[in-house]
Amino acid sequence: MSAPPGGTEIARTAVGTQAFVHGRHVGTQFHPEATPESARIWARHYGGSLRQVAVDGAALVAATVSGQEEAAKRAHLLTDRVVEHAVLGSPGSA
Repeated sequence: MSAPPGGTEIARTAVGTQAFVHGRHVGTQFHPEATPESARIWARHYGGSLRQVAVDGAALVAATVSGQEEAAKRAHLLTDRVVEHAVLGSPGSA
């Protein structure tokens, strides 16, 4: 994934773009709102699709539970970046 023309990347990992803003819109390559309960629902509902791509639903839920604290911190950081972009504009645009 990459930011679209006119968009600004606001989160990146070694793999690539993880989030961008474009005007009033935010795009993410992940689910910052994910909770252990939502992961359980996804694992139940999409179990067949997960198995097709060799993802263990129970392991997905376990990873969500164990990473919950770090995920909350990252979600807050992402929110800060979105708000900063909305208030200050794109880097270098001032």
